[in-house]
Amino acid sequence: NMMYQVLDGLIVDSIKSKKEAKFAELMEGAVLVEVKRIAEACGREDFRVLDGRLTRLEKRGVIEHYCRNWRVV
Repeated sequence: NMMYQVLDGLIVDSIKSKKEAKFAELMEGAVLVEVKRIAEACGREDFRVLDGRLTRLEKRGVIEHYCRNWRVV
C-alpha cells in the first residue's frame, strides 16, 4: 500500500540505527510524525497504526520480534 511506504522505510531505518528497538522507542521522531499523519487520515489510534505496520513488516520477513525488541532480519 502506497500510504504506508514512507512509514515502513522510517520504521526499518529507525530499527537499523538502534540495532534493536522496543515499541515505545519507535514511537518518536519522524516515525511518530508519519504515524500521527496516517492515524488522523484513517481515524485510527496512533499505536494501532505502528503495531499494524510492525506486524506487516514481520510477516514480509523484513523485521523480527526477539526478546521484546524489534530488529531487522
